[in-house]
Amino acid sequence: MAVHADRVLVAHASTGGSTKAVAEFVATWLRIQGLQVDLRGLDERPDPGDYDAVVLGSAVRNGALLPAAEDFVWRNARAPRTAPGAGMAVQPRHQPVAARACRILPP
Repeated sequence: MAVHADRVLVAHASTGGSTKAVAEFVATWLRIQGLQVDLRGLDERPDPGDYDAVVLGSAVRNGALLPAAEDFVWRNARAPRTAPGAGMAVQPRHQPVAARACRILPP
């Protein structure tokens, strides 16, 4: 089933720049698909309610998403869930898979 979304937020929390680079790639790919995309750092506190879809990216440090990403999820947990969304977690190869990153998502 195809999802129609005209305006997409690609939001990221990055420390070393890798997550931002992945977010830039995703934003470029979505633009090639004909979508209007805003690429924003989570430090800008973007409002997902202004968009038809959201892609959230975060670096993973010590088995957890960055605090800005966790804050974004919890701050918007009670918002209506009519918009499609996707997420990405970028972590160094030497760190174990982040189980806590999955647990922070609200039910």
